[in-house]
Amino acid sequence: MIKCIYVNGDSFSFGAELDDPNGTSQWDKFDNYRRKHCFSGIIADKYNFLNYYNNAQPGGSNERIYRTLIKDILSKLEIYKPEEIFCLIGLTDPGRREFCIGDDGSYMLYIPHFQPTPYNSYLRDLWELFIKHYSYDHGIYTFNHMIVLGIQNFLRTLKLPYLLTYSMQGYSVDENKYISPAQNNLYYFKRIIKYPSFMLYNSTNGWPIGSEQHPLEEGHRQWASFLIDYIEKENLFDNSDL
Repeated sequence: MIKCIYVNGDSFSFGAELDDPNGTSQWDKFDNYRRKHCFSGIIADKYNFLNYYNNAQPGGSNERIYRTLIKDILSKLEIYKPEEIFCLIGLTDPGRREFCIGDDGSYMLYIPHFQPTPYNSYLRDLWELFIKHYSYDHGIYTFNHMIVLGIQNFLRTLKLPYLLTYSMQGYSVDENKYISPAQNNLYYFKRIIKYPSFMLYNSTNGWPIGSEQHPLEEGHRQWASFLIDYIEKENLFDNSDL
């Protein structure tokens, strides 16, 4: 029986641009309004999962998801049994990375499609270095394949019920150019929805988006409904297949 839902991902899983009409929301704060209207919160409420934990971060990478997932889940397993935790992970743009910038465990986000502000010359130099020399698709998708397999295998090893989804349009199509069929078959597809992504599902149906290109309340409701149907069809709250 599921007692806790654990969420990780990027801004789509965070619920970016889900703003309280009363004006109390902050873009970078996971507040009560976001909790109520984001797709994972809707799923949690449908099944009365009172224990809800969302560690998604806008701009976050799959590398960050994997790192924080390990730490968070090991902590949760001090409280819950594996079969009591459902993990809902929204995978992001594979070009994103993170860099540890101090012994205190602080990390810097690297987002290829957002140029850092000019006042931080260190971040600008690093960004330009990667854009010019280390942003080849072959390396990006090969590394990302390793990350996703690691996430999947970590959860399967611990027998935690889970579902991996994709946030951004076009993600899975590009990946297939660089990952062989044999490598691709290493995924456990019952628990990975590679198509459609949340972005593609939202745009195909014409639901509203915010100024920063994120699905809004209607999109989150519909994505939640889509995921609920899949979870129930595949019986994903049960961990007996893991």
